[in-house]
Amino acid sequence: MKNSNIASLDAANWTYEFEKVQIENIPKEDLLRKAQEVGGKKIPSNLEYLDSTYDNKTGTSGTAFLDKNTGEVIIA
Repeated sequence: MKNSNIASLDAANWTYEFEKVQIENIPKEDLLRKAQEVGGKKIPSNLEYLDSTYDNKTGTSGTAFLDKNTGEVIIA
């Protein structure tokens, strides 16, 4: 996956990587490292991973990132 440097687009793309690792029941403290490993690169420097969730009953996932350039929280 290629980072676009568009915060909301990158956050949406990275949410899929977090979903993949959460399906595997990776411990919360290892999610960031494992998502970057699966994605094959680091999260863009303008984003800070805050938290994520996955509901295995519905398949719904979400990830929160801080856009360091604007101070806004992006929920993807």
